Amino acid sequence: MAKKSAKQNIEKSIKKCRDPLSTATLNWLALPITKILVPTKITPNQITFISTVMGLVSGALFIFGGFTNRLIGSILIYLSMVVDATDGKVARLRGISSSFGGVFDEWCDRLREYALFLGITIGTYLENGKVATLIVGFIAFANFMFMHYSRALINSKYKEVVREYTYKFKGINYYVGFSPITYFIIMFVMIFNFGYYFLWVYAVLGIALWLKKIMTAYKKFKNV
Repeated sequence: MAKKSAKQNIEKSIKKCRDPLSTATLNWLALPITKILVPTKITPNQITFISTVMGLVSGALFIFGGFTNRLIGSILIYLSMVVDATDGKVARLRGISSSFGGVFDEWCDRLREYALFLGITIGTYLENGKVATLIVGFIAFANFMFMHYSRALINSKYKEVVREYTYKFKGINYYVGFSPITYFIIMFVMIFNFGYYFLWVYAVLGIALWLKKIMTAYKKFKNV
């Protein structure tokens, strides 16, 4: 009975992602990993650190280029995200959640994502030799940083999270941005060496997203 109750608690703690695609690509691995980690002595912050190291190694492999490095890096970045999804679950199930843990997790998420952008940009440039790769990569990276900065600014000033990257289609919410499905797509993008086009998408889409963030914040808080 105790084992069954523990299993139910773990399943209830699984993160509810913003869209069904994210759920499908995250929870199938997050659940068994959480079950393994809960009874161990490893702390949630240590789990966060491990996932971050995996992400940094992935970014480094992208820089070195070559099919093998891209393949291993792609798998690592996805596994990094899955492992990162378990730290909060482990903390809640043990009853040891902390404010520092949340801040540390957020900081590590950004570090991993920055390493990813830099790795894809530098690695792709070294492979194709196009200066445009560096320019587009810089724009994509700048867009990404500005999106997070504007979100943090809005949340700190108005104490409210603005989730304007979620779009509803046929009654189902889909998230545009860094979500589990994005990492899953990156696996295939890097395996087939489409990093250049990935950067273009984020360079163009990123501008549209942070402009939309500003407009959403203006409409929501203009009279506050």
